[in-house]
Amino acid sequence: MKVGWIVENASPFVYEEVAALRARGVQVSVASVFRPLGDEDWSEAFGSAVYYPVRGKGKWLLRALRNAAEKPTAIARVAARARRENAPYRLVALAAEIAKRARREQWSHVHGTFATFPAWVAWAVGELLEIPFSLTGHAYDVQEPRPWLPRILADCAFARAISSETGSRMMRLAETPRSRAKVRVAHLGVDTDRFAPSGERRRRGIPRVLCVARHVPEKGIADLLEATQRLVAGGASLRVELVGEGPLTPQLRRRARELGLLGSHVVFRGRCDRDRVRRALARATLFALPCSAGGGIDHDGLPVAILEAMACGLPIVTTAVGGISDAIVDGVNGCFVNPDDPVGLAAAIRGLLEDSARRERLGRGARATALQRFSARAAARRLDVLLSEPTAGSGIAASTGAR
Repeated sequence: MKVGWIVENASPFVYEEVAALRARGVQVSVASVFRPLGDEDWSEAFGSAVYYPVRGKGKWLLRALRNAAEKPTAIARVAARARRENAPYRLVALAAEIAKRARREQWSHVHGTFATFPAWVAWAVGELLEIPFSLTGHAYDVQEPRPWLPRILADCAFARAISSETGSRMMRLAETPRSRAKVRVAHLGVDTDRFAPSGERRRRGIPRVLCVARHVPEKGIADLLEATQRLVAGGASLRVELVGEGPLTPQLRRRARELGLLGSHVVFRGRCDRDRVRRALARATLFALPCSAGGGIDHDGLPVAILEAMACGLPIVTTAVGGISDAIVDGVNGCFVNPDDPVGLAAAIRGLLEDSARRERLGRGARATALQRFSARAAARRLDVLLSEPTAGSGIAASTGAR
């Protein structure tokens, strides 16, 4: 099978999924709706050349005119849809260029990796070539209003959701029973060979609480700082390592300094590559990601960072926000705390730090769950089934098993 993969970034979970599909024999060609910043090239990450949009408005306008001359009726139909749905016209030109490549390579299916511009471009390529298309919904991409999404859910072969909560949101966006039947939950997976329990974990010395996340409000990192201050004030010995960065990083650093934690009890590691993340997980005592409900629509789906920590055999302290409860069962592989509750978060962390037997039991449960339900191989197998039999089954629960 030859499929096109329309991406908007080179996040590890995106290119690792491509690698897992290729390992199953699926031929995947990658095209992006955006160019990387500067001279960056995603081809090495994806393991093959990535098609990028041409630079400069003038160039893509010329290509759009040339493509319109070659296929006037089809391009006009896609352009009319862009006008009605307020989609950028550059996506029409991009879809036409990708369609040329798809025709040469004989794609049989095209998939948009997010329910944003990639989904719209996947539809447009499918429309131009008369081949099926599909999309993946994550979190923000189905939480924010997008005028084209209900129509795309109606037209697609299937709509993959990365968690049951995301699937429920997509079901609500779908306008007909037929559209809703196309929504299928198929979780993301992680490399459970690369992310695995390690002998590096310290059984003595200062316990390490690890958080790997973008520094944005929905991750709840501010609550983790407040909880850490309570733990330290109560005599606990621990070090919190924050891997990641984002718009809140300066504010979080200031707050850690105000609380007297910066450097002594809280360390900001910044953005780390995959190997450094894996090493941080190997050193950690437990993993904490207290995602916030936030009082709004923006929250996490099912963070890949949680799945990687589970694969490494770490007990998880988190919240039942979004799709996290698809992976975490309280008392089996982790602990749930209420969102936006630093006091409860501190109590949960303290309980695990003081009970090594419980930590080990939850860590074993986390590893077992990752192996059974969230391995990259199992995730690729589920997605391969959907790509091969795009109309098989119905309902959001049909593809949640490990298979």
